Amino acid sequence: MRVICLDVGDVLHWLPAAWDQKAYFATTVGTNILTYIPFVGGSLKSLLRGGTEMGQLTLSRFFVLHVLLIPAFILFFCCRPRFSVSPELELRANSRRA
Repeated sequence: MRVICLDVGDVLHWLPAAWDQKAYFATTVGTNILTYIPFVGGSLKSLLRGGTEMGQLTLSRFFVLHVLLIPAFILFFCCRPRFSVSPELELRANSRRA
């Protein structure tokens, strides 16, 4: 959940109201950081950028990330049923059985 919240902050920084120089270079740095992930970093960078250059396709992909995918992950992790029981409830259930 913490990683998803950090991603939301990064994407909000990369997508200001206008696609200006600050957003362009923030996106460049953010996608270049992906190349340090072993084995899949270069592929992730190409996938997010939509090729080797940054342009309209990059902006569209980050917009989809911001509007659809990241909120979907947040809803999934916040609203999924939890199968663990708190210690207080477990103690109450055991004391009722005895």
